[in-house]
Amino acid sequence: MTDTTTLVLPSADQEKLHAANLLTAASQIQINNPHDYQMAGEFAKEIRRLIRRITNLFGPTIDAAHKAHRAALAARDSLLTVVKEADRTISHKLSAYAVEQERIRRQEQARLLERARREAEEQRLQQALALEADGNKAAAEAVLVQPVSVVGLLVPLTEPPARGISFRSAWTYEIVDSELIPREYLTPDLGAIGKVVRALKGETRIPGIRVYETKTTQVRT
Repeated sequence: MTDTTTLVLPSADQEKLHAANLLTAASQIQINNPHDYQMAGEFAKEIRRLIRRITNLFGPTIDAAHKAHRAALAARDSLLTVVKEADRTISHKLSAYAVEQERIRRQEQARLLERARREAEEQRLQQALALEADGNKAAAEAVLVQPVSVVGLLVPLTEPPARGISFRSAWTYEIVDSELIPREYLTPDLGAIGKVVRALKGETRIPGIRVYETKTTQVRT
């Protein structure tokens, strides 16, 4: 049986109208003198009062939704934890087998290439000896200095793939010497910079950093 919870939102028609009026009024306000500034401050207080009313109006519904959401997540995750562990286990075994088969394939390919190279070397030597036996020493020396060319061999995987199973290669890295990393790959420590700026404010002196001040309006109703 499926338990469906219907979320009922509180009525906020009055707040919607009030909010629209406040937005219209805010866009029209001009602050050109101390009186305008004082009136705008009172207007800001009215805005903050409406914000508080809307927050309180929707608070219980949002809290209930959060609780239901957390409960659903907990129930889902308790089931998925076991299944995902099984998925990781079998995925690791599948990929480990595929990696090992690729290693074997490459090893066999290298062996065949080496054998082909030795056979080509032997053929070149026999050709040079034959030329030298015919009295063509210069041609024999020319044959010996030529590089050995081996046709590339491709050894296919012998194991048939499992239907519906494929692998996606991903390259990753590890840092072996941070001192050798080029500057363009380095990221500034924004946390450390911010900590210094907040502590020293306008007295901050960090090369390459411009420190400036911003202000946030605080309204007490």
